Amino acid sequence: MTTYPAEFQCAQITPYSLTVDMGVLRTAMDGGGARQRRLYRTMPTVYALEFVMTVEQLGEWQVWVNDNGYDYFTIDNLESYQAGLEGKVSSPHVIRFISNLAIDNPVFGWVRVKVQAEGAILGAAPVL
Repeated sequence: MTTYPAEFQCAQITPYSLTVDMGVLRTAMDGGGARQRRLYRTMPTVYALEFVMTVEQLGEWQVWVNDNGYDYFTIDNLESYQAGLEGKVSSPHVIRFISNLAIDNPVFGWVRVKVQAEGAILGAAPVL
């Protein structure tokens, strides 16, 4: 499996976030509480990632992303329930990018790249 290059910038800690799809289907009832059931127990995860780098680094980074980022790859140091299951704060994760790259310029010579990624489902091999 492809690995995110160690020489590239890590995802920023802030505003790193993730959403976990718990597969909950709720049906409101006329009387009493809503009925609820789980549609699945795989818990797909979507990450909101940001990378900050120089404009010069962006060229090489974006070439790598165009070639590899939209297929599953391993990236170090993400925080999630997966890391917690391993007894760690962060751990390597298998992800792929699923959105366009949103790039802004916070200060001259530097860019901030925002992208969403989905995590491979724990316990299941990613479809390649």
